[in-house]
Amino acid sequence: MILDEKIISTPKSYKATSELREKNAFYAAENLRTVSGLPWASANGYGIEDKITIELPRHCLLKLDFYNGYQSETRKDLYKANSRAKKIRIKSLESGNSIEVTLKDTPEKQTIPISELDLCYNIYTNLEITILEVYPGDKYKDLCIQAIIPEY
Repeated sequence: MILDEKIISTPKSYKATSELREKNAFYAAENLRTVSGLPWASANGYGIEDKITIELPRHCLLKLDFYNGYQSETRKDLYKANSRAKKIRIKSLESGNSIEVTLKDTPEKQTIPISELDLCYNIYTNLEITILEVYPGDKYKDLCIQAIIPEY
């Protein structure tokens, strides 16, 4: 699929070591596929050491578009109310290469270049994102990430 002259490929799966369930809402790792709708939320409070695994089709992955926090069109307050990722490790489970990234505390898209992870050689590529630090929420501990979208 081509979007804004960039190639976007749908990941095979998103998985996380924890996923928050509250009443009728499920903040699943699969929610990371799109900016709209519910975010992923950790069931582990601040989510330190939680891992998100993204399985991608074979491509030379160049970047990840990262949308931090809980982003709601109707409830802008939820961004600061919940915790957001501050420092993450992105690791290729195939090559073993990893990078650490410090994210800004902003709801704006943050594009993370990851070409140095050497992802161009398998039928599927598995990325593991580990939460290392967070920006604490003003009201809730729950770590939220709206979307993580691969860009080629």
